Amino acid sequence: MGFWHKVGDVGFKTVKFLGSAATVVGNNIEKQAGEIKELKEKYESKSDAELVKIAEDSGFLGSSSTEKGVARRVLRERNHGISGGT
Repeated sequence: MGFWHKVGDVGFKTVKFLGSAATVVGNNIEKQAGEIKELKEKYESKSDAELVKIAEDSGFLGSSSTEKGVARRVLRERNHGISGGT
């Protein structure tokens, strides 16, 4: 196998690997977006007080940053004042 043939073969394998990695990343993004959408739908039925509690929860076993962000978004959509910091 010649030098340039080997370079081409390595390049092809690299592109194939990167394509597979991009597919995995894309699938993970879609999965996370679906989870956020489900969480938002769930939180839309909660009261403002419940959402404030979720958004401001700072306990070790408390709400995740995603849960807090979704709670803040729902409150913001309801025009409810809440700080954006964590």
